[in-house]
Amino acid sequence: MKYLPRSIIKDWYIQEYNKADEFSIYGQPPHPLMRFFKLLHERKTKNALELGCGDGRNLIELARVGIDATGIDFAGKDAANLRADQQKQKIKFIEANLESYNFSDQAYDAIICSEVMHLLTGEINQRIFQEIEQASHSGTMIYISILSNLKRKLRDTGEEFGYEREPNYSSKEAHNLLNKNFSYWNIVDQGEFHDEQDWPLNPAFHSISPYHWSGDYVYIIAEKP
Repeated sequence: MKYLPRSIIKDWYIQEYNKADEFSIYGQPPHPLMRFFKLLHERKTKNALELGCGDGRNLIELARVGIDATGIDFAGKDAANLRADQQKQKIKFIEANLESYNFSDQAYDAIICSEVMHLLTGEINQRIFQEIEQASHSGTMIYISILSNLKRKLRDTGEEFGYEREPNYSSKEAHNLLNKNFSYWNIVDQGEFHDEQDWPLNPAFHSISPYHWSGDYVYIIAEKP
């Protein structure tokens, strides 16, 4: 297994988001997250924060059901705003690095962290859990998913690789991490689902050769008592 510099990930995101068009590079949200959006709509949730919002896919879905949506990411602001304008939706994008940005100075009715934590270190993830606790109030809903059992293989050689300082969670470790940090929250739903893809969708805009990835998303939906 070889490990690549973390800077490659950031370079690719910046390049990919600069080609923004009407469709998100991530496709449609997974089914558990769509159920979460529906739940928030049914509860008449007023505002939501997404950690690692990328090109705004989930922010736009939140805005579509009448929620005041704020997202944080180090790149993707232009892509997110362009697509939101095209779809006549209003969002707020905070351009900041989640690895160092403190978001706990305001409380939210809902907090989402989807498909992000596998790219951060275990230490940073623990700080994010603490700030989620601080940025929530009684009745706050959360959706958190962690990509586990992750494998990436270059398509031309079959060589397996990863990025430096990734936590490389197993699904058991991801379940334990979520259950530990939200042990006293009311669990609405939790589980896992498999996903795999050839990536990137446009190899011309990536710093490495095309590869295939597979893994299991472990997720939790919970309400703060």
